[in-house]
Order: sequence, then structure tokens, then C-alpha cells
Amino acid sequence: MTTGENIRAWRKRRGLTQNQLGRLCGVSGAAIGSYEKGATAPKRRTVEKIASALEVPPARLMEAGPPVPGRAPSDAPLYDGVLAALKELYGGVEGRVVVGGNGTSARYYVVQGGPDSFVLHEEDVAAIARSARASTSLLAARLRGAGR
Repeated sequence: MTTGENIRAWRKRRGLTQNQLGRLCGVSGAAIGSYEKGATAPKRRTVEKIASALEVPPARLMEAGPPVPGRAPSDAPLYDGVLAALKELYGGVEGRVVVGGNGTSARYYVVQGGPDSFVLHEEDVAAIARSARASTSLLAARLRGAGR
């Protein structure tokens, strides 16, 4: 998928219009539409703003490879499920992007649960998702064996 197609898919997944997304990241709705159609390409800084507004890592919007080393694109629903579970358990999860002086960016999440607040880096969330996948596979195998 192209960057524009990824922006469209994530925008729709979050239930936002082009205008709403534009307001969240400081560009016009028409600009969002232009990116989604592939008529223009957003600059890296704009991709980072859009990604922050959509609460996804910038790499998930760009064509290049999986967003986190060791996580395949097919893990996206599981990754999102981990974030949803954390929000349910702790009351709030806020994604943030930190951009370094060399232009690289890193995503992390502030999990807000009163005195139990903590920070998870995106690699941590990916590790939890991988663990959930492995645990679920083992559980499913055990349940299949119990049904015989």
C-alpha cells in the first residue's frame, strides 16, 4: 500500500473525516484528500503529525517495511488490541512521538492509571502482542486437544 492508501485506511479505521484529521494535525482536509489520492506526497514532518493524530507509528503510514523490527504488518490488529486492553485496564493510553535531532522518530505510550501510570515503548507493545499471539496459539491447541 502507498502512504496515501495507508493514511486513508487508518483514518477510516479511526472513524475520522478528512477534515477532522486535517484539523487534528494542522493541515486542510483537502491536503489529506490529496495525500490519500496520491496526487501529492506529504513531507516526513507531516506524516509524523498525521501519524500522531491517528495514534499510529509514522512507519505504519509509509510504504517502507514493518513499523517495528520483528513485527509483521499482519500483527497490526493484535498491536491495536493490546492498546485497547491497556486502555480498558488503566483508564487511558496516550500515544506520543519523539523526533530526534537526526530526524528519526520513536513512538511511546503513556499508560495513565493514577499512581500506576507508566510508559511503554512501541517495541514493548509489540512484544506484548507477540506474547499474546503465542499464548493464544498454545491455548487453542490445548482446547482442541481437550475436545477429543
